[in-house]
Amino acid sequence: MTLSRPPAANTPAQTPEIEAEWIASARAGDREAFGKLVELHQDAVMTIAYRVTGHRDDAEDVAQQAFLKAFRSITGFTGRSSFRTWLITIATNTARTLASHRRALKRSGPVVRIEGGQERDGLDPPSPKGREDPEEHTLRVEFKAAVEGAIASLDAEARAAVVMRDLAGESYDAIAAALDLPVGTVKSRIHRARLELREKLKKYL
Repeated sequence: MTLSRPPAANTPAQTPEIEAEWIASARAGDREAFGKLVELHQDAVMTIAYRVTGHRDDAEDVAQQAFLKAFRSITGFTGRSSFRTWLITIATNTARTLASHRRALKRSGPVVRIEGGQERDGLDPPSPKGREDPEEHTLRVEFKAAVEGAIASLDAEARAAVVMRDLAGESYDAIAAALDLPVGTVKSRIHRARLELREKLKKYL
């Protein structure tokens, strides 16, 4: 499964060196510096939150909570991972907690939007050549809805693992740390989740 990823965060005005300066200042209590970090990473955090929860309002709540938690605990950021990975881990755990709570309340299942990225692994229909005719458009819309439903049907932990791997591009080690699971377990769960998605979408493959 290939999920669309957020654009690269770094720009000429936002180099790793400048980000490191912002982090150092934020660790010293500089709220303005932390605000710059929020601006730099808010799209990635919001995207992760939405993919895991499946609800825009919930994703906004998760993003706000994640940044608040990050600000309160930034002195504990050791730099063993990138700051982005650290934020994504916080956001993923926050989103998983909310998703689990929603499921416990038997709220209707979330709908997770999936859009084809540059890479393909067999789950995306071929891109149309030239203008799409009405039948092709209908099939594409139907396929997209099927993918959304398939992703939404995954349990919160599997969904989070797949999102972190295929959307955020996080390493298995980072995902294992975020989910508090052995790396081997993370790999097997992502593998099973992908197989489950392919099974649910086999009529389109």
